[in-house]
Amino acid sequence: MVISMRRFFALTSLIWFAASCAQLSWSKPIAPIFSQYTVNDGLAHISLADATQDKDGFLWLATQAGIDRFDGYSFRNFGLIEGESNSGLQSITALQVEASPDGKFIWVGTFGGLSRLNVDTEKFTHFTLPASEAINNAIINRIKNTADNTTWIISDRNLYKYSDDLGEVLLMAYLPNPTSTLTDVELVDDVLYVTSTSGLYKLDSLNKKLQLVALEKQNLTRIVATEDERIWIATTNHGACIFNPLNREYDLSEHCITTEQGLSDDYVTDILVQNNGDVWVATERGLNLLPSHSPISVITTPVTARSTKDERFSALFETSEGLVIAAMKDDGFAVSDPILANFYSTEVGGGRIVTSVSSNNDSVWLVNEKGLWNYDYNNDLSKGPYLVNSTDSTTSNANEKMLAVHYDSVRNDVWVATRSGLSKFNPDTKNLNAVALEGKSGYSLNVDSDGDVWYGGYSDGVFVYRPSDDKVVRQWPLPLTTRVLHEQDGNAWLTTVGGLYFANKFSGELINVRDFSPLLKDVSVVTWISKSSRGGYWLATQANGFYFMTISEQDFSTLQLTRIKPDSVITGLSIGAIVEDEQNGLWITTDKGIAHLASDLQTLSFYG
Repeated sequence: MVISMRRFFALTSLIWFAASCAQLSWSKPIAPIFSQYTVNDGLAHISLADATQDKDGFLWLATQAGIDRFDGYSFRNFGLIEGESNSGLQSITALQVEASPDGKFIWVGTFGGLSRLNVDTEKFTHFTLPASEAINNAIINRIKNTADNTTWIISDRNLYKYSDDLGEVLLMAYLPNPTSTLTDVELVDDVLYVTSTSGLYKLDSLNKKLQLVALEKQNLTRIVATEDERIWIATTNHGACIFNPLNREYDLSEHCITTEQGLSDDYVTDILVQNNGDVWVATERGLNLLPSHSPISVITTPVTARSTKDERFSALFETSEGLVIAAMKDDGFAVSDPILANFYSTEVGGGRIVTSVSSNNDSVWLVNEKGLWNYDYNNDLSKGPYLVNSTDSTTSNANEKMLAVHYDSVRNDVWVATRSGLSKFNPDTKNLNAVALEGKSGYSLNVDSDGDVWYGGYSDGVFVYRPSDDKVVRQWPLPLTTRVLHEQDGNAWLTTVGGLYFANKFSGELINVRDFSPLLKDVSVVTWISKSSRGGYWLATQANGFYFMTISEQDFSTLQLTRIKPDSVITGLSIGAIVEDEQNGLWITTDKGIAHLASDLQTLSFYG
């Protein structure tokens, strides 16, 4: 089989990178990456106030030109009433958007009152708010669903809730203080807390009154509950504060994160607590991240090309997929996937081309164009390079290209496949000794339970080398072998550019799996195989998609192959590896970047 150099380079790069993704996992306090959307992308207005998501996954944005629906590619604007009253909004400037708990409706708060859009019919319903006094503004400051699926509305000093049974908005309480305004609500342990520009209140629903709880005369903008029933409170001059409702003796100076701790500004406009415990803090001068693994760390996160201090944020929102939406007061909005924060590059020993990685507890063995290295990723320390120790003419060739490394954790051995054969690391001399298969260029490595080394050749087949006898005990004349996956009793799966094989080192039996599955007959290059916690195997190919394979007790008559996401773009890509995470999601390396398939095997995301 002939593979073009371009396709071959894509294949090798994918597999090398797959090994890195499969083995390396650590965190560094780096700023997440955002993608910005403005009027140049189709947004109706540059000033945004809020964001939410409907049942279909569409993003809805409150702007000064109405509300925009964003499907990930294009925008659609809903503006003022034109003709019938249900055709649009009563006021053009949208201040708040909130999806109903079932996602079928979008509540919209404007300067002119409260409306609700049916996302299927695209018709508006407008609501009249009961008045608490003669002069009653219709400005909507906040719309929010609480954990009990109640929709709350704040207009000036009035607190309302929507009654599903009555189909009406009910007045629940109002703030007597004429110089203050209500700003937000949150339900904590069956108590509804309400923030205002003059302190923190709680709702006495029986008497329909608001009772002052704490922080009297403090200007509070947002309130967010945490899993441990504490509260994050956003302030205008004390930053982001963590509050325990049971603690009445509360000192802001002891419980707030401010500019002194690294916050970009003390005027906080919104706080988002993600499911993973990370806390995002939006301010009048920049966006900040407080990582859950290091809560005292504040990472200032630039979103636009402007200076961070010039980025004014109005609201934060987390989508059902875990994306973070940051709405800006004068620069559109930005989207970030926090998972991207886990991807970053590092150079080891000045080398950039990492051809293989193998894990060793808190470090990894890797090979690059400089040689063999041991890299402690927690402390960012590397040892090496370790080179092949030989005086003959093969040395320079071997050191020129080390193609695979495997750490045998049982015997604490490090094996390396090079252009010139199989080498083993000597911990005493700190060199690699050429031990076998001289002149046989290797591409993949694995060690079975007996300590035998399976050496996937570049073009000379697969070899089984027995270190105890210093000899090759088995060889199969297969094309370039990309991966060796061991089973019991001397069996192994072999993925090659000529298909998938099953081999036994004792009997020498070699089974071409293509003979047992019609789906594999059209597949030539198989790049990956790995076991799944679902009870089968993941199988990847070059430009032919990927599959889930099951087989009962090595009975090939029971072998079944299911193609995954056959109608998606990933089917036409070259896949290097499939790694299953703890949530049964799949991380997939392709020639177009890294893809993630959620555990439902339906939701597919790409990371460039």
